[in-house]
Amino acid sequence: MNKAKISHAFEDRCVICVPPNVTETWTVFYENVFEASIQPGWIDSAGIFEHHPVLFDWRESWQQTFVNSPVTFPERILKAIAERIAGRTRGWRTADRYISSDSDPLVVLTKGWGNFSAAPESITNIIVDVLSRAGVQTNTATVSRPQGRPKALILGRNFIVADQFTLDHQPG
Repeated sequence: MNKAKISHAFEDRCVICVPPNVTETWTVFYENVFEASIQPGWIDSAGIFEHHPVLFDWRESWQQTFVNSPVTFPERILKAIAERIAGRTRGWRTADRYISSDSDPLVVLTKGWGNFSAAPESITNIIVDVLSRAGVQTNTATVSRPQGRPKALILGRNFIVADQFTLDHQPG
């Protein structure tokens, strides 16, 4: 795809203009939006995907992870978790999204007790792996199941997760 521009973003649609003739537009309509992160501006790629890192949150069961033993270097563990999550999600999600905001994760790891995270199963597996390699005992519990099979509209680094997308092309 050549460069294109997201000219407008609305609750139910976005408009993409294709240069050099900005009268050529694509309007993407979406239904039942689960999540959106979209800003008008230039993009260099676009597509609708059934498999993408932003879909982990919507297509996988969520699990809570509880810490049951203390650790000596909690900062190192948090850094390792952040790096692994960034790699797994190709930078589309950060560890902050999943680490519990109920209490300071450094305190939970140092004390060795408490709710550490809530995340999709593939992210929970990363968290538990890093914690177990550091000698931390954990328990997990499934807290929700996936709801449907949404798709992701990816526009550069923007995205919309929704049940359905419809394209309308207006040639220039």
